[in-house]
Amino acid sequence: LGEPPTEAQKELLQSYKPNMPTLTFTGTEKLHGENMAVCYSKGEIWVQGRKQIRTLLGDQNGMALFVETTKDIWLDLFSQISNMYKVDTDLFTIVLDCEWAGGNIQKGNAACSGTDKGAYIFDHLRVVNNDTDETHFKSTHGLNIPEGKSIYLMSYFGSYELVLDLNNPLKCEEDLKALALQIEVNSPIAKYFDKPNNVGEGVYLTCFKDGTLLRLKTKGTKHGGKPKQPRTPKSTATPEEVKHLESIAD
Repeated sequence: LGEPPTEAQKELLQSYKPNMPTLTFTGTEKLHGENMAVCYSKGEIWVQGRKQIRTLLGDQNGMALFVETTKDIWLDLFSQISNMYKVDTDLFTIVLDCEWAGGNIQKGNAACSGTDKGAYIFDHLRVVNNDTDETHFKSTHGLNIPEGKSIYLMSYFGSYELVLDLNNPLKCEEDLKALALQIEVNSPIAKYFDKPNNVGEGVYLTCFKDGTLLRLKTKGTKHGGKPKQPRTPKSTATPEEVKHLESIAD
């Protein structure tokens, strides 16, 4: 009613503690590269970047060429997924989200700098209804990928677990930053490729809650860069308009 709270109301508000859930997140090292999705439906396979489909005539850092030259492996992966999750690929599209990294793709000293270009498959794939775009997430764990073909499951390099108690979220924030710094100086991917001086970017974690895929990620200080400062917008107002605005503000 616009009345200030009474002392009794203030005491009641301060004593209120919501019963928030505790969530367990699992995930892997966050790799510095380029977004890549390999898709399959109705017998067709194609490659998508972040904003557009990539083809041999419109490629980006060779991702379309790579998928074309390793096509048999990707088709076998889609067959595994279709059998594992009973997916009718005439009605649905299977999307394998990856990080395309290595070679000259990433700038600076990243975990996979100095390695061959490769596709690093995330922990979850997407099954998309072709008619409605309804999306379901499925685990990529257990997929069988031949060695030496520069196609990897991110979980192959190790996994991490983090607890987010929403009654005390600052604890999780501290743990998340500590984990990112740990990976920064001791990257499992850099260790796998015997690149001890390479720097890990951070960590990427997920959790399923009521059918929704929740995500946490953070970068270490070396990859995070300097915090961006908000730019002061340029005024297009005339001096008279500025004066009028200032009088309104006053």
